[in-house]
Amino acid sequence: MTQPIVVKISGTPIEHVEAQTELWAALVSLAKQSEHGLILVHGGGKIVDQRLAQMGLASQRRQGLRVTPIEHLPCVVGALAGEVNLALVGALNIAKGKNPRAIGLTLADANMTQVEIDTPDGIDIGRVGRVTHTDPALLLSLTQAGFVPVVSSIGLGADGIALNVNADDAALAIALAVRASLLVYLTDQPGVLDQHKQPIASLTMQDVEDNIASGVITDGMIPKARACAQAADTLNTHVVVTSWKTPKHLASPDAIRTSGTAFIPDTSARTEAGIALTHGKDIQ
Repeated sequence: MTQPIVVKISGTPIEHVEAQTELWAALVSLAKQSEHGLILVHGGGKIVDQRLAQMGLASQRRQGLRVTPIEHLPCVVGALAGEVNLALVGALNIAKGKNPRAIGLTLADANMTQVEIDTPDGIDIGRVGRVTHTDPALLLSLTQAGFVPVVSSIGLGADGIALNVNADDAALAIALAVRASLLVYLTDQPGVLDQHKQPIASLTMQDVEDNIASGVITDGMIPKARACAQAADTLNTHVVVTSWKTPKHLASPDAIRTSGTAFIPDTSARTEAGIALTHGKDIQ
């Protein structure tokens, strides 16, 4: 099976797509350099909040999780699968005229995923879903043909009604399905930070647990770091958390692996059981 690079993007670039021309050019170059192509996954929580507010609807969260009542779906789906997705496709397709042939998708297209309603810890958060199965056929056929799939985190439930999936989880599910050669989280921060607020260069699963025990990795980064480390073990490849603010770090897969924080496979602790997808906010 071919092994594309999977990049999940969050933060400011989603809110100001038109201002990040160097970033889109870098991703286009990365897609062309990757032997097996690139898949871009995105959310867009702040855009959703803005559109809900414009409609007079209040955004709510329970234990850090977005609540998505069914009456919010037109705003959520319109923002993620429509506004943000189309803006990213357009930005990539015009990036320095390099013609990467970006194509917009949702998690529902061609039954790419099966998604069910999620109730984490028994909490009812409405039309929020989790991926239970992924079919990589569509994504692999597109990357093999030279297209760059841009996937929004909107899926469909068994009832045919939209479900809002955490974009971190969607990226992990896609990376596992296509056996990605590299999984990258582009965020507003330069990586997982140490006690001096500097990015930690590399982490294994054991390193993650040690840093949690010592209080270096805290709060919402705990489940994210654990998920990234487990993904690295399962994929047997690097999972990198790095900043979108330095496009030069996206010049090649090797450059990415030496930027931000790289989660390194620990072959002595490989898991064959897959990865338990996390819930919550985008990696910050």
